[in-house]
Amino acid sequence: MAEKKELSRTQSAVEIIRRHDSLDGDRGTWKAHWQDIADYIIPRKATVNRRPSPGNKRTEKQFDGTAGDAVDELVTTLFNNMTNPAQQWFGLRPIGMGTAEDEQIQVRQWLDRSVEKMAAALGQSNFYQQILEALTDIVSMGTAGVFSEEQPLARPGQTAGFWGFVFRTLPIKEYVIDVDNQGLVDSVYRKFELTARQAVQRWGDDAGKSVNEAFEDEKKRHHMFEFIHCMAPRDDRDWANRLATAMPVASTYVAVKDKHIIAESGYRELPVHVARWSLSSGEIWGRGPAMKALPFVKVLNAMVRYGLEALPRALYPPMLVKEGTVIGGTLRLSAGAVNHFDGALDERPSELLTQARFDIEHAKEEIYRGRIEQAFGVDQMRLRNDRQMTAEEVIERRHRRFQAMAPMTGRIERELLKPLVERCWMMMLGAGAFGEPPGELGQAESLEVTFEGPLARAQQRHGIEAGMDTFRTLGPLGEIYPGIKDHFDADGYARDVARTLGSARYLLSGEAVKKTRAGRAKAQAAKQQLQAGLAVADTASKFPESAP
Repeated sequence: MAEKKELSRTQSAVEIIRRHDSLDGDRGTWKAHWQDIADYIIPRKATVNRRPSPGNKRTEKQFDGTAGDAVDELVTTLFNNMTNPAQQWFGLRPIGMGTAEDEQIQVRQWLDRSVEKMAAALGQSNFYQQILEALTDIVSMGTAGVFSEEQPLARPGQTAGFWGFVFRTLPIKEYVIDVDNQGLVDSVYRKFELTARQAVQRWGDDAGKSVNEAFEDEKKRHHMFEFIHCMAPRDDRDWANRLATAMPVASTYVAVKDKHIIAESGYRELPVHVARWSLSSGEIWGRGPAMKALPFVKVLNAMVRYGLEALPRALYPPMLVKEGTVIGGTLRLSAGAVNHFDGALDERPSELLTQARFDIEHAKEEIYRGRIEQAFGVDQMRLRNDRQMTAEEVIERRHRRFQAMAPMTGRIERELLKPLVERCWMMMLGAGAFGEPPGELGQAESLEVTFEGPLARAQQRHGIEAGMDTFRTLGPLGEIYPGIKDHFDADGYARDVARTLGSARYLLSGEAVKKTRAGRAKAQAAKQQLQAGLAVADTASKFPESAP
């Protein structure tokens, strides 16, 4: 029975290795494309198809930095306006609650507090460093994968609970992906290397026969071995089993050389969040703006290179010398050099004019720099100060600029940020980091992740602007027909505005609003009564005979 079980594990390891190699072979053209992009635009990532020595130079093919600067500018804009750590950029909203308004507010307030704790945990982790790297991958390579997990216990005997997050942006050469019938990424195979010493530290004797033999040999202890981490849906899941090995997403580590399964576990959801900038029909890997800009980058690169090669010839042009006229046979070209020649004046050494037109070259370079910046949307991100603008015009241009970026950010939110927030929230909830949730939360059909950064708010302002346009249009008519105002829920509009602008946490409960209005009405009635009494007293003082 043990032999049959071991045979099954070996068969599974072989299947995982075969599936990884098949997916990796399917992306051979992609890897050549990514290597090209890295060589010309992001040299520090130029390791897709090569294994360079640590610390080696990687800028041999790069002669112009326009594309690299455009990548940095676009990434900085996305980071500051989508995941800025200086502000609350995400939230949670219950969907389908049938409870009273006050109970809904209590649930929202509990969710707001949990979001604040989660934001603090993200800030204490390496999230913002890794999300910046992921945005760079999306903009340049078109695809990015971020691995998220809970910080493990730091030492034996440490009490259970939540101890923080750990994130890692996977190098694009390190993982392959597979999609489900809807085109969504549901499987990730990550191939990586560890030394025998590192593998034994992590898995002990389960690291595999070859690894353990190398570990026992002092000379081979630091040899590298390949491993595959397979994260894929578990099709044969036992739904009644609550163990990690029966969770919806299987987690399997395989030693490639031994074709041996090292460890098996599971996740509630896929721990690698893969985002694509845009997708072409029939493809599973994304295409980013760097792919659109690459032809222009290569042309500009060649132009700058040829210009640099022509510059020394223009500054130090080659000389025409009649044979036998220079005494000594060597023409000195250094500053202040004296050359003696034997011949007529028209036979003296002269410059060979190349007629290089650097003005034309510079004009062409600027054209291609503009095309590169346009491919990355840099021209839309910049506010041009062509004239003096009012504050309202600046805000309007800023909103239009953000709305133009909506196609770029929508997929990043859906494929990367939304599942990442959901997974992190569930990890903290399972560890008891939020305390006991209110009972009314169970009545919600689901929880929706909302985004509250400047980009998201700019895209949500359409509802606010539509409401204001409606009020401005019907305002004059309401003076004639006051009943028109009865068609609009001003309180509901105020709550929607607060949620859109990110200030919903400061909303009072419906009961508190009623008390405030009742107090205001009572004070107004008392004021009117006082004014009426003062008016009667004033009349009596002026006309004593009319007093009762």
